[in-house]
Amino acid sequence: MDSLRLDQTVLLMNEEIELLKALKRLLTEQKELIFQTDVARFTDNIRIEDELLKKIKTVDLERVQMMNQVGRELNLDSQLTITRLIDLVEEPFKIRMKTIKNIFTRLIEDIRQLNIENRFLVKKSMVFVQKNLNVLKDFTKNDYVYSMNGGYGNVVAPVNRLVDTTI
Repeated sequence: MDSLRLDQTVLLMNEEIELLKALKRLLTEQKELIFQTDVARFTDNIRIEDELLKKIKTVDLERVQMMNQVGRELNLDSQLTITRLIDLVEEPFKIRMKTIKNIFTRLIEDIRQLNIENRFLVKKSMVFVQKNLNVLKDFTKNDYVYSMNGGYGNVVAPVNRLVDTTI
């Protein structure tokens, strides 16, 4: 087997691992931003995540193409997976590939878990915001309003507001 092609495959895998680590850091930061309710930073974080996912997809495609090329060189009739490649290579690539596979597996599981947690937190935040909006909306339907003099009291005619802003 061509060791140059294996070296290139390992380089692509290491690049993908670094991108996945960056994604994991980004998702961890997102979780913190959800708690901080920093909408601007959260929005920026989402934009960066989108760019990072595009890079990951590109590198992953390159890695798959490289592995398919290695598979064709080995006369394999199906797509070459990391697990199958581990079975086919000799030392020292076997150890490197096992390590890479373990890192991939751990990172993907961590990212999956962070996505689940962040989705849950965003959903809970949205429910919280909706409940607060409903409370404010219901509150504006009553006959009580904060007046210009700072008082709170009954108004003669019902109004659809919480604060009297008339001059």
